[in-house]
Amino acid sequence: MGIFDKFSKKNADKGTKEEVKTEEVKESAEKTNEESEAAESNIIDINAKNRQTDADDKTEEKPKTTRFTLVVDCIKELEEDEGVIVGGNLHGTVNVNDKIFILHPMFKESRVISIDGIELLDGENPGDGEKVDYATDKRIGLRLTSVKKKEQAPRFSVVTNIIPQLAPHPTKPLDNPFLLGLTYEYHRLISDRMFADLFTFTVFSTGYLTPVELEKQPVADESGAMKIMPNSKVGFKLLANPDNKDEKMLAVFTDFAALGKWKSLFENGKKPNSIMLSFDKCAEIALANSGYIINPFGPAPVLVAKQNIEYAQQMKSEMDKRIAEKK
Repeated sequence: MGIFDKFSKKNADKGTKEEVKTEEVKESAEKTNEESEAAESNIIDINAKNRQTDADDKTEEKPKTTRFTLVVDCIKELEEDEGVIVGGNLHGTVNVNDKIFILHPMFKESRVISIDGIELLDGENPGDGEKVDYATDKRIGLRLTSVKKKEQAPRFSVVTNIIPQLAPHPTKPLDNPFLLGLTYEYHRLISDRMFADLFTFTVFSTGYLTPVELEKQPVADESGAMKIMPNSKVGFKLLANPDNKDEKMLAVFTDFAALGKWKSLFENGKKPNSIMLSFDKCAEIALANSGYIINPFGPAPVLVAKQNIEYAQQMKSEMDKRIAEKK
């Protein structure tokens, strides 16, 4: 086991019991108008020409690209400045010529680049795999000619076509593809100290989406953002701890697609309210219970126990102190 304990799949069953914890908070609110549909639209627009099949072409038609992530766990620099091949486990569907981001906390900005080739990998030797035009949920290598050095696609960076949206916005839903990508590979890589430290850093440096019950419906401000009324009571939804059914954990999500997997929230056309929680607020609620669960209904649930939250708080405090000393 690593720093974090893997969330048990049994807690993701449809019959998971939930509870609402009510308290007063002042946070930005968002309406979940189109949960998974909104998330699906938040990918880089791709030139249709890259997908068209000639009418006379009898070859198999390529599948439509979906939201995807790939955590880079191996990389090869090509000779003669021809770029790199990054390898990892693909979650989703990708096509040659798709546009992507390479995400990592060390990058202040992430430029859009093209996938110039795809190969199927058996292990960790990029460059030796079978060349293909597309792939779905496989271990693959991506050839990126515009990336010249390994440092531009470091180990455990996340390759994705999902546009990050980490700050509150009146029309754009929260989308955290970096954390989503890490959760997919959490169980496989958490024993690696570099990955564990990166995961911990991401836990305390990001925000989370969580569904809530509001005493009063939110109102739109001048920018169109939905705001919770002052002193309004907010109920946070808690789930049973899979290791101890008598304990409760806060449910948080990386994006609306993951939230949409909580089917009971959307029964009979219901559209739940949700808010974006900072790590500090999330930790406050979670420590009053037994922790929190990231994406509890999938695609890759991860349990963050109280001791892990306290460890993340310690790391955050030490980092904040170092930053303050440099000013």
